[in-house]
Amino acid sequence: MNSKSYYLIAGMLMILIFSCNKEKSTPIIYAKVNGVIYNPNTTIPMQGVEINILDLSTYSNDSGYFAIEHVPYGSYSIEAKRDGFKDFVSEIAANDSLVEFNIEMSTDVLYNKVFGIIKNQRDELMQNVNVKILNPDGTISQLSSKSGPTGYFEISNIPVGDRTIDINGESCQHLVIDTFVKNSDLEINLTLTSYGSPCNGISTVDYEGQVYHTVSIGNQCWFKENLNVGVFRKQNPWESQSDNGILEKFCFDNLEYNCDTFGGLYEWDELMNYQNLEGTQGICPVGWHIPCDEEWLILTGEVDSLYSYPDSALGFGGYDAGKRLKASYGWKNNGNGNDMFGFTALPGSGNSCQAYFEGTTGYGALFWTSTEIDQNSAWYRILSSSSDKISKSGYYKGIVKSARCIKN
Repeated sequence: MNSKSYYLIAGMLMILIFSCNKEKSTPIIYAKVNGVIYNPNTTIPMQGVEINILDLSTYSNDSGYFAIEHVPYGSYSIEAKRDGFKDFVSEIAANDSLVEFNIEMSTDVLYNKVFGIIKNQRDELMQNVNVKILNPDGTISQLSSKSGPTGYFEISNIPVGDRTIDINGESCQHLVIDTFVKNSDLEINLTLTSYGSPCNGISTVDYEGQVYHTVSIGNQCWFKENLNVGVFRKQNPWESQSDNGILEKFCFDNLEYNCDTFGGLYEWDELMNYQNLEGTQGICPVGWHIPCDEEWLILTGEVDSLYSYPDSALGFGGYDAGKRLKASYGWKNNGNGNDMFGFTALPGSGNSCQAYFEGTTGYGALFWTSTEIDQNSAWYRILSSSSDKISKSGYYKGIVKSARCIKN
């Protein structure tokens, strides 16, 4: 091989090697950078913020979300800016196909506050009511307050814009307000319906050696506990209470201490003190009486979230009055109520001539009314562990049931 041929072959090999290396060069890999931009010291997202990486840019949407695609792998500066806020600059490593990078902007501009006084329907100052600013997606932001002894609340550093305020407290009305926070402080004074409060001027009633608490529901004033008066007597099968001049009570499972929890159980005639007049005092204290069927209807309509005057037909009616009257404990089968109105109905009633059905507490609360159906039967109400509603039923007066008193 002459020298000329040698150099020609070597040159061709170099070209081939160069071509192979070029085909095997590493391809460019891209990342997607995304995240949410928040207002300072809050979880409230910011809209309209401009974000830049290299020569790529986008704007955050109304949920504060942004995304920039086709960012080559590597380390770069990410910038965010919006009028009224300090420019945000940080280093970001685009080393994965999806990179999450959340941003909190800062500002020297003072944000605004929402403040006010919270009272109830009786013009009483309300303490420990939670006031919270919601995020646009309905979740709770970090901006919140709680009313103090004077009913005053205040939330500072609220970003300007459309805001939703959630007001909620124990045993009171839940209120949601949509408002616009401007470039000035916003005063919002609130009146909430308070549930479970004692009746005006009558917080307790001392009667026959027992203290009964009162609860105001609408325009009615009720005992908060079931009646528990009379001499305890163990009940033998099919034995009845009688008009013998002695007020008697049966207790669930024939155990006297159950009356301390659930109140006494009475046949209708004993409860009515052997009077058949609707709305009679019965065995209630002076100034109080056994509630009639219409008064139970009014109560049901007052507490039900959908029906202001439920159908008076038999069976379960309304929507959730039972749940709102049942205690938040003691009910079986996940049947607890929320006791929103402080009525605190407990499941300890019998539904037979006998009061001692062992193991059946936890399923029902049955309350006599003072309204007769006929000579042998009367109306009563049922709260059940299996329903959020209230049932109206009528049956034989010899059945033993619980009872509440209502103010004249």
